[in-house]
Amino acid sequence: MDYPATFEFNAPERVARWRVIGNIILSVPHFIVLYALGLFSLVVDVFSWIAIVFTGKLPAGLAGVNCMMLRYSARVATF
Repeated sequence: MDYPATFEFNAPERVARWRVIGNIILSVPHFIVLYALGLFSLVVDVFSWIAIVFTGKLPAGLAGVNCMMLRYSARVATF
């Protein structure tokens, strides 16, 4: 049976030693952005709670911000 999508991964036999420290250095800006997004997400959570209390449902825009925060934090964690 043929599948419509294929995946091929050619892993290197060795990883250079400098690459580990390079990835750590490159991840620092992502953690800074993630921290700022976390603070913004806390503010959005408060507004979301107020919106849910008064309207009974979560507005799509506020849910999108929280969804964006979760997706980006997962990407940073896997990096």
